[in-house]
Amino acid sequence: MSENEYGRSRRGGREYRGGRGYRGGGYHGGGSARRDDRSRRDYDDEPRDGILADLVGHLHALDGRSYAAYKATVGRYEAPEGWVLRIDRVQPDPYAPPTRIRLEIPADLPGLEILADRGLVGTVDRRLAVRDFLTRELHAGFKGTALSIASPGQEILERSAVVLLPDADPQEDGEDGEQAASAAAWTLEIRARMALPARGRSIQGHEAARIVSRDLTREVGTALDLTGRRAERLTAHVAALEDHRALARAVRENGWVSFLADGAELPRRSGVSDAPMRTGAVPLRAPEPLAAVVELPHAGRVRGTAIGSGVTVIVGGGYHGKSTLLAAIERGVYPHVPGDGRELVATVPDAVKVRAADGRAVTGVDLSPFISHLPGGRDTTAFTTKNASGSTSQAASIIEAIEAGASALLLDEDTSATNFMIRDARMRALIPADKEPITPFVDRIRPLFAERGASTILVAGGSGAFFDVADHVIALDHYRPRDVTAQAHDLATGRRKTSPGAVFSASSSRILA
Repeated sequence: MSENEYGRSRRGGREYRGGRGYRGGGYHGGGSARRDDRSRRDYDDEPRDGILADLVGHLHALDGRSYAAYKATVGRYEAPEGWVLRIDRVQPDPYAPPTRIRLEIPADLPGLEILADRGLVGTVDRRLAVRDFLTRELHAGFKGTALSIASPGQEILERSAVVLLPDADPQEDGEDGEQAASAAAWTLEIRARMALPARGRSIQGHEAARIVSRDLTREVGTALDLTGRRAERLTAHVAALEDHRALARAVRENGWVSFLADGAELPRRSGVSDAPMRTGAVPLRAPEPLAAVVELPHAGRVRGTAIGSGVTVIVGGGYHGKSTLLAAIERGVYPHVPGDGRELVATVPDAVKVRAADGRAVTGVDLSPFISHLPGGRDTTAFTTKNASGSTSQAASIIEAIEAGASALLLDEDTSATNFMIRDARMRALIPADKEPITPFVDRIRPLFAERGASTILVAGGSGAFFDVADHVIALDHYRPRDVTAQAHDLATGRRKTSPGAVFSASSSRILA
């Protein structure tokens, strides 16, 4: 329906006269000569309940009025296509955050048949993939308009921008998160924003009407047409999520920390972008000693690099891909969109990246495994400071991660405190242990795994100190991994001795709010 058709539509057999809030018009006579000949209309602020044509006509009628009159548009408006627009909160002025709107869309509308035909609302993961896909479609379509929606990244994540709501109380999900597969039992709710236009502080009603009758209806109609190429992309989106879920299960079942499929393209476009490189990325290929094969529901048989539990050290020359590999492992806790390059990279979900954070606050953390016998006898079993040093902050972050249940720690020497990570032989000889409050991480990395089951993946480019404690050593050469564990152990001066008795308290736990 065109904009003019919206404006000419009738409701209840009577021509539209400005919506339910219209209270009549006409020139009031007399008064100041400054008054023009335009009829004056008064609108109440009660929520409206009508059709989209009512809103379009109302916006035309508001043209030129004070911006505050937009408040009278709050309400519910049904579109001819079967979906409903709800305006929940109107921005108070042109410079405030945009107006909040919701779209309620029955999941069995024409164009959405694929949801029922392929069972895309039957499981939690499939519904999540559908919601994420629609968010991306709307975000792309809204560009260049006064409409906006949450901006998605490269990961397929739980978001509130698009949700699927059951029309009745849902039954408990089955083992695979299955619920009613009928699309008729679900309603899509899209939560977006609309910047209402103004000239100064006067309403641009005709432009606002075009936003609703043209931009909104066009982009919603396009996004909800899940046929043809769009249907294929949606299917690939669902497959990417389900394959990642299956791969993450395989990682846990095999006792690995991470799995990176052959062919994965890990380099990013820049240091401030998470998008893949446009050209020149070197596909990953597993070195034979680390190669493993998994079976996935859509991708089938997949070969890749399996990083086992324990201590893994990643080495190599500068700019050869060490930190890039660690970053891919770090982001592998999330599923990625098709075309990202890291779709088949999966990491245990409770892996935590740890770095030094000078100046952070630390409250009641037991740092005694790493820091003790401070000058002045200050207790470190419940350490508190508002301005931690690099070493103290990194020690606290590790303890907090372990208390929160992390099964893997990811560290990069570029973002770590050197005096926390290692102490070489010369420094140990010059400053004896009883004069140094900090026990370096290299001396605690094995007890951390033995006592708390926490594996470590560490990037090391400047020191071979961790060769003594490493289970696996991977070298990056022009982004290609090689297993150099045997050579690294040959260079090691000997396995480091660990302190007798338990180092890490088994009773400590941290409640995540």
